[in-house]
Amino acid sequence: MPTNNKKDSKDRGICERTLTNGTIVHYIRLYHNGKPVVFGRFHSKAAARKVYAKAKVEQDEGRFDPTQYQRRGPAPKKLQGPLTFKNYAERWLKEHVDTFKPSTLRGYRYILQSRFYPAIGKVPMPALTRDMIKEVILDEMERRTDEGGKLKDSTKWGIYHVIKRVLKSAFLEEVIARNHAEDLHEFLRSPAKFLITPLSEEQEKSFLAAVRFHAPQWYVLFFLLLRTGLRIGEALALQPGDIHFEDRYILVVRNWTFGGIQSTKSDKERRVDLSRKLAEVLGSHISRQRIEAARRWQEPPKWLFPGQGQYPISQAHVRVNVFRSILRKAGLLRFRIHDLRHTFASRLLLNGDRRGVTLKYVSELLGHASIATTADIYAHLIPGAHVGAIDALDEPDEVVESGNSHDTATLAATDQAA
Repeated sequence: MPTNNKKDSKDRGICERTLTNGTIVHYIRLYHNGKPVVFGRFHSKAAARKVYAKAKVEQDEGRFDPTQYQRRGPAPKKLQGPLTFKNYAERWLKEHVDTFKPSTLRGYRYILQSRFYPAIGKVPMPALTRDMIKEVILDEMERRTDEGGKLKDSTKWGIYHVIKRVLKSAFLEEVIARNHAEDLHEFLRSPAKFLITPLSEEQEKSFLAAVRFHAPQWYVLFFLLLRTGLRIGEALALQPGDIHFEDRYILVVRNWTFGGIQSTKSDKERRVDLSRKLAEVLGSHISRQRIEAARRWQEPPKWLFPGQGQYPISQAHVRVNVFRSILRKAGLLRFRIHDLRHTFASRLLLNGDRRGVTLKYVSELLGHASIATTADIYAHLIPGAHVGAIDALDEPDEVVESGNSHDTATLAATDQAA
């Protein structure tokens, strides 16, 4: 039968204690059947609240068992020291194993291990200050790559994003009094100014010619990336059944990353329109795969770009052993494989005014979570593209007289000379 276990003056709830080493821990004290029950050793008040709420519900339902909460067996080991940034960050990573994709988690762990642990890893969480975090961010602003160049703005923002998320979690759990990274974005450039480097038409032709000459078996993949804007992992995860030749579109439903076959980055499937030329290239590629499989008395491959075993070819192999090798052999200017995606998007937008292409359409093709992301990355590539729309606002009968036209031309020439 449910018991009346409302909190009273004896039922103290969440209690706080400071250990001799300075670490603050929280424990739970409540009354059950007329006797005090004390249990728990939590580093955050938020975690203690969750357990306390669960215990009170069990009390009200008459199924509370103190032995399930109290420690049994040998006494717990004493804490070796206060909760440091490294200890907390490692715990945060473990708690988010099921939240982030493996490739994202791997990137977060690398940033923490290479950027923050050496600088503030041993600092107790309560002792963290804004100046400590700012110093790491400013060091990244000045850091150079192995080739001597500055870090890309996107890299700096990625580093800032990780520390901000970790400290936000610590703040919500009341491990720290405030998120010291919250307002440090002022030291970084706006993400809208990230430099992207799409290929020109001549560079695209030179690259595809180099692929045909040095690695013709990979022409289909790189032509696919240039004509669809797919992420490399999405392209490698394509299966023949994802290509709809009759309706001319590709259904993008999965991604091939370091963590295996997963959903797309936005966790949504999308349709990407198929150009006539790309449809011919893909159709020939699939036909060759089927003919080769039949010649060997085998089933056609499951993937458009099969690797060893049951999975597609790996991203690492394509990036390092194929893509970079082609650029090196052909003597081409080095760029990233992701720039093929930027080339697709920027080319569409530059030609969009006369072909009816909208920013929303490009955003849907790229699989961005928001059209704002597309605008931030690509809008600056088309300055003046809509000047014609402004001219159209002029009344049709507002004809400029020849004298005024001459004056306008003279002023323009004067401005140029100045």
